[in-house]
Amino acid sequence: MYFKLILKNSKKSFKDYSIYFLTLMIAVSLFYSFNSIQSQQAMTSLSATKGLLTKQMGIFIGIISYIIAIILAALVVYSNLFLLKRRKKEIGIYMTLGMEKGKISRIFVGETFIIGVVAMWTGLLLGFILSQGLSMIALKLLAIDFSLFKVTFSSPAFVKTIICFAIIFLVVMIFNVLVISKVKLIDLLTASRKNETIKVQNKWVSITIFVGSILLLARAGVLISGDDMRADNFKAIAFLICIGTLLFFYSLSGALLTFIKNNKKLYLKELNTFLCRQIGSKIHTNFISMSVICLLLTSSISILGTGISVALTMNNHAESSAPYDMTIVSNVKKEGDIDIFQIVTKRGIPINDYVKDYVQITSYMSDWTYKQTFIEKDVTLWELDKGLANMAMPVISVSDYNKAMQLQGKNTVKLSSGEFLLNCNYKGTKDIMEDFIKLNGSVTINGNTLKTQSKQLLNETISMTSVDNNDRGTLVVSDNVVKGLEKDSNIFSGIYKESTAPDDVIKSCVKAFSNPKEGFLYTTKTMMYDMYFGTQAIASFLCSYIGLILLIICVAILALQQLTETADNIHRYGLIKKLGAEPASINSTLFKQIAIYFFVPLMLSSLYSVVIIKKITMVLGEFLNINISINMMFTVVVFLVVYGGYFITTYVACKKIINENDER
Repeated sequence: MYFKLILKNSKKSFKDYSIYFLTLMIAVSLFYSFNSIQSQQAMTSLSATKGLLTKQMGIFIGIISYIIAIILAALVVYSNLFLLKRRKKEIGIYMTLGMEKGKISRIFVGETFIIGVVAMWTGLLLGFILSQGLSMIALKLLAIDFSLFKVTFSSPAFVKTIICFAIIFLVVMIFNVLVISKVKLIDLLTASRKNETIKVQNKWVSITIFVGSILLLARAGVLISGDDMRADNFKAIAFLICIGTLLFFYSLSGALLTFIKNNKKLYLKELNTFLCRQIGSKIHTNFISMSVICLLLTSSISILGTGISVALTMNNHAESSAPYDMTIVSNVKKEGDIDIFQIVTKRGIPINDYVKDYVQITSYMSDWTYKQTFIEKDVTLWELDKGLANMAMPVISVSDYNKAMQLQGKNTVKLSSGEFLLNCNYKGTKDIMEDFIKLNGSVTINGNTLKTQSKQLLNETISMTSVDNNDRGTLVVSDNVVKGLEKDSNIFSGIYKESTAPDDVIKSCVKAFSNPKEGFLYTTKTMMYDMYFGTQAIASFLCSYIGLILLIICVAILALQQLTETADNIHRYGLIKKLGAEPASINSTLFKQIAIYFFVPLMLSSLYSVVIIKKITMVLGEFLNINISINMMFTVVVFLVVYGGYFITTYVACKKIINENDER
C-alpha cells in the first residue's frame, strides 16, 4: 500500500518537484561532464608537459567538485524544504487519519528517492552528451588535434558522481525524517495562514537611503576604474559594493511601493494593488536574499566572462606567437659568435633528424636607446619595463628579417641604405613605438641617420620566446648599417619534420643545455602551447565550472523563493478570484511578480560585471602582455538558457499551484 502511495504521489507531485528535479539534473550533468574531461582518449596521447597540465586540471576540478558537492547538498536540502512546506497540509491530513510519523517519513523518503534516481540518471545522460562538447572545447583550448577526439564514457567520473549524489540524497532523506518527526499537527494545518506584516517606509527615508546606495556604488566604480589596486583598496571596493547593494535593494522596495502608491492611475490599474502587496509581503527578508543573489550573479558573470574571454584571446594569440617549432638563442658575449646548428649537433642533438627547414639570424646592439623613441617626457611603462628607457634597442639586418619571414611563409621587405622599419608586438610599448614613427620617424645608428620607410609598425614574431609576444621594439635596417655594430645574440629557428616527436626535442635540449650559467636559451612551440597557453585553458575551465555552479545556485534560490511565496499566499489568489479577477489578469500579475524578482538582481549584477570584467581583463592583459578581447557571447547564451529556463519553469509551477487551489 505504501509503495503504491509513494508511486502515486511521485507521479501526481512531479510538477511540484520540477525545480528540485531541474536543479539536480543540471548539477549532476555538470558534475559528470567536467570530471570526465581527463578520460577523453585524446588526453592520453599528449606530450609530457601537456599530460602533466591535464593531470593537474583533473586534480583541481576534483578538489573543487567536492567543495561544490557540499554547496549542492545545502541547495538540495533548501529545495527539499520547499517541498515539505508545500505539502504541510497533506502531512497534517495523514496525521489526522492516524498515520504514524515514521510511516509518513517513509513515504516522503520514498518519493525523494524516486525523484532523485530519475534526476540522477537523466543528468548522467545529459552529462554524457555535454561532456563530448566540453571535450572538444578542451582540445581546442589546449591546441590538440581534433582528429584524436573520440566519444568517451568516463567510468571514474560516473562512479564519483553516483557516490557524491547518493550521499546528498541520504542527507536529504535523514533531514526529511528529522523534520517530520518534530512537526506539530496544528502548525501543519494552519501553515498557509502565516505571513509577514506589511511595513512601508517613509518615502523620504527610502529616497535618502536609495541616493546613499547609489553614491556608495558610484564610489566603488571610481575605485575599480582607478590604477591603485592595493589590498586596502580591494577591501574598500568589496565593502562599498556589499553595503551599497544591501541599501539599494532595501530602499528600492520601499521607494518602488511608495512611487506606485502615489501614482493612483498606475496603482489602481488592473491588479497592481495586489502586485504591490505581494512584493511588499516579504519585504524584510527579500532585500537580503536579493542582495546576496545579486552579488553571486555578479561573481558568476564575471568569472564566466573573464575566463572565456582570456581563453579565446590566448587561443587566437597562440598561432602568431609561435611561428616556428623551436628556437635556440645564444648570447654572443658568453658563447662567442657561433654556428648554433653545429654546436647543438656536437652536444648530441640530432638536429638533422628533427628539422626540415631552419634559419640563423643575428641581433645587434645599437647606440640608440628606447628613451630616444619616447616622444612624451612622461611615458607610462609597466612595472616590469621600468629599466627599459636606458636599454639599447636591438637591430637586425633586412636580409636576416627576410630569412625569418620566408621561413614563416610571409612577405619580405626591401630597404635602401637610409631607411629603417620598426617591428613591435609588445602591448606595453606598442603605442609608444607607433607615436614615434608617426611623429618623428628618424633614428641615428652608428653615425647613420635613417628615416622610417613606413608610418606603420611591423607586427611580426622574429624570435620566438616562452611567454607570448614580447618584442618591445626592434629596428630593421639595411645590411651595410649593421657592419659596424656589436653582435648581441645569434638566433636559430626551425620547422620540424612531420615525423618529429616534440617530446624528444625537449628531452634533447634539456640534456644539451642543462647548465644555467651558459648563454643558451631555448623554447619550442610545444612548450609554449603546453605551459603558457595550456595554463590559461585550465584556468578557463575552472572559471566556467565555478561560474555555472554559482549561476545554478542563484536561479534555484530565486525559483524556490517564488514557489514558497506563492504557496504561502495561495489564499490571497483565491480571494481575488472570488472578487471577480479574470484568470488572465491573475496570471499576468503572477508573471510580473516573478519577473521583478528574477530580473532586477540580474540587471544590477550585469552593470557590476561590465565594470569588473573590464578592469580584470585590463589587469590580466598587462600581466600576460596581450590585448584581451571581451567576448561575452558564450556567457550571454548560457545565462539566457539557464536563467530563462528556470524563470519559465518557476512561472509554470506557480501557476499550477494557483490553479490547483481553484479546483479545490
